[in-house]
Amino acid sequence: WQAQGITSVLHEKRGGYANNRASMMGLAAKAEAEGVTILGHTEVTGFRFGGIMAGHIGRRLIRWALPLRTADMTDHARVRLHTALASLACWSAWAAFDAHRHAAAGHLWMLALESAVTVDQPDLRAHVLADIAASYNHHGHPADSLHLVRLADGDERTHPAIRAILQ
Repeated sequence: WQAQGITSVLHEKRGGYANNRASMMGLAAKAEAEGVTILGHTEVTGFRFGGIMAGHIGRRLIRWALPLRTADMTDHARVRLHTALASLACWSAWAAFDAHRHAAAGHLWMLALESAVTVDQPDLRAHVLADIAASYNHHGHPADSLHLVRLADGDERTHPAIRAILQ
């Protein structure tokens, strides 16, 4: 079987390691046939370093990708690079935010915003502004949060579905 040597699998919720109940039941049947004891209804507590490790990996990837911004490439490749960089920066910003590294999260969101603006991606720009607004609101600055959401919503190029989410 392909999973030899695995000692534990954590299936958090729907969409974890399998996207349906039948797949998880099949995995459980194979494991039990091999003599594995399955503990169900188990709650994991005290898990540490999730956000910190995710953020660290994200920052390493960003450091690798940043020099590519000035490389010779097609316009299509440049858009894809900046879009990926913005998405990775947002993901890393939330990881930093969850680890209470709020200043680092702010820098990462600014990188994401810069990348979205550089390649003129209004939907991505709106997404980044919404993330920043959520962090401002979390820190007790609802007026600043609302201002950022209005900036995102005010760009008529933003797709109507994105604008609907912002409202």
